[in-house]
Amino acid sequence: MEIENFIELFKDSFKAEIVEDDDTKVVFSIPERQNVDLDKEHFNSKVDELKNKLNRDETEISNEKYFEILAKENSRIYMPSRYRENSISDEINGIKYSYGDPSDEYIIYLLEQIVELDRRITKRIFDPLRYLRRTQRRIEQSTLFNQTVFDVLRQSLPLIETIKIKSQNSIKKLRFEQLMYSYLFSLSYNLSHSIYPLRYFDELFSPLKVGRLRRLSRDEIESPKRTYINDLILHYQKGVSSESLDHQYLSFYHILEHFFEKIYNEDLINKMREQLTLPGFSYKRKTDIEKLIKIIQKRLRYKNEEFQINELEALELVLRKYITDLENLKEELENVSSELIEFFKINEVPFSKGNKVNFEVESEVFKNLSKRIYFTRNSIVHSKETEKDKYIPFKDDKDLLNEIYLMRILAEQVIIGTSKEI
Repeated sequence: MEIENFIELFKDSFKAEIVEDDDTKVVFSIPERQNVDLDKEHFNSKVDELKNKLNRDETEISNEKYFEILAKENSRIYMPSRYRENSISDEINGIKYSYGDPSDEYIIYLLEQIVELDRRITKRIFDPLRYLRRTQRRIEQSTLFNQTVFDVLRQSLPLIETIKIKSQNSIKKLRFEQLMYSYLFSLSYNLSHSIYPLRYFDELFSPLKVGRLRRLSRDEIESPKRTYINDLILHYQKGVSSESLDHQYLSFYHILEHFFEKIYNEDLINKMREQLTLPGFSYKRKTDIEKLIKIIQKRLRYKNEEFQINELEALELVLRKYITDLENLKEELENVSSELIEFFKINEVPFSKGNKVNFEVESEVFKNLSKRIYFTRNSIVHSKETEKDKYIPFKDDKDLLNEIYLMRILAEQVIIGTSKEI
């Protein structure tokens, strides 16, 4: 990132004005706050480190002695940053671990990713109001030195932290990752804090994409016109609120699963009724009765002293019944991303081998869509060591993101499709 771009980005985000600009620094004035400094030499040195001394891989920056990755705390209870931050040292092995505010280098790297994706997202990631609230108590205080631009940016970050590991000796990246997970386990074990690495920036930006699904402001929301099935709303709320992608997926899946037995049994009854009402059917003919038995045996399996339905077939039936407007479904997907329709057409789900779905071929949509969903669900739920197609948390999250968009839209359409007018 060029310093000129950085300056303009900061000015735009914080409504700041330049009050001093020379060869060594830029001084910004932020309304109702003390002036803020940008040391040009310091900024350029950090940019140089990013370009020439650090490897960049999605959310990671690293070299043989340093590792930093974006992380997030999954907690229902908000904890101030001073309680979340942690730093410990292993003096014997010469390794220092820390969790908390990102480094200056990482802030520049994060800004580069945001600008590349969509500059408008900057205002959603760096929140100037948060900075103003956090510095409210210091308005009347005078300090000898101005705050730095990086201090201001850190104070404006809404719960975005990084895991940092420094080593006195050179070690491989794979070893850094092992040390990171060991550190996270120690924090979770001793503090009951669920902290996890974000492997892809899409995980950070995905809520912003989903937010674009609904464009209403608070003032535009009208009173409810329909009533919905309570259990479905609870699963939906859990899916929307969960920080874990696999939990989101399963919550939305439970909305579809809610109707499995009902729809499956209805379909079985209809098939039996068709056979019974055929003009050539006779209850006195053995072969006709045997045909009915075969239909039942094919559709129901007896296991653990109970009959079990074919869940894959049940899922397809639910989709066929409640997803009645494929054009509307495609429009919703395109509202998230114009590339999603093509993505589903040419890509199976890597970790589950879930089917490709061509939404333009209506005769094949529901069969392939149900297999894509069901195989992915099984990969998340079944995690035996010997399983080949299984979901690995964090590692496979990027491949699950687009599936979340699909599942959320399907779940919403099922909820609406089973609602009643007030």
